[in-house]
Amino acid sequence: MMRCTDCGMLHVSFQTNRKFSYTRSYFFDEYRSQYGKTYLDDFDTIRNFGRERMAVIDRLQKKFLPVFPDAHKRLFDIGCAYGPFLAAAKEYGWIPSGTDISEDAVEWVRDNLSVPAVRSAFPAFADSLLSDYRPFAAVTLWYVIEHFEDLEPVFTKIRQLLIPGGILAFSTPSASGISARKNRRKFFDASPADHFTLWEPGRVRKQLERYGFRTVRIRTTGHHPERFPGCTACKPDTLLWNALLFISRLFRLGDTFEVYAIKRGTLEDAQ
Repeated sequence: MMRCTDCGMLHVSFQTNRKFSYTRSYFFDEYRSQYGKTYLDDFDTIRNFGRERMAVIDRLQKKFLPVFPDAHKRLFDIGCAYGPFLAAAKEYGWIPSGTDISEDAVEWVRDNLSVPAVRSAFPAFADSLLSDYRPFAAVTLWYVIEHFEDLEPVFTKIRQLLIPGGILAFSTPSASGISARKNRRKFFDASPADHFTLWEPGRVRKQLERYGFRTVRIRTTGHHPERFPGCTACKPDTLLWNALLFISRLFRLGDTFEVYAIKRGTLEDAQ
């Protein structure tokens, strides 16, 4: 890994010619080998996480876009997979659509959720692919941002997709969580080969500012007391577990985190 001297972002320090495949087997065979179930088996659990995220987005919309009509609450999910977050957004009264590079996934979203979804890489995404394209009030990327080698065109495209004052939300592994702090070399070695950047909660505000976004909330997730040194046998709901959980939350030691930011500008700028 190497750290950018300008923004502090951690990047992989080598290039790989490997082509990564996100076909049906990625969400079924590979997902099952890692989590013991397929992505669709996990749909309801992921949707529940999506509901928590939508609660945050909904509150931000009411705070920063208070007079925004419901008909304009359009949300675009990049890397939507089989759409559990799209389903959660729909429950919250938003008008969701998404994109993914898996044809099987976007077909499933259209057929089973009745939500517009298109197969396309990002940021090489043509607005014309969406039949009813207008700028969005929110753009989301859940465990997707780390898969991009070059962030500049990604955030440029996201800014084009968002209305002024619109919400950017994403989640990503944390390079300052307990796993990274306990054994940094092991953490880097375990990082998937298709992760090209590693983010840290303490640096994200400066990193997003350079792309024209103001960070308004950072939510640390993925708290694992059993990953603290010497605590592999720690059991849930014990005094030690609860103490370590408190420490993890207090010092943002979760192994993942979520970011919520606002695109610089106001609605008047778009008129």
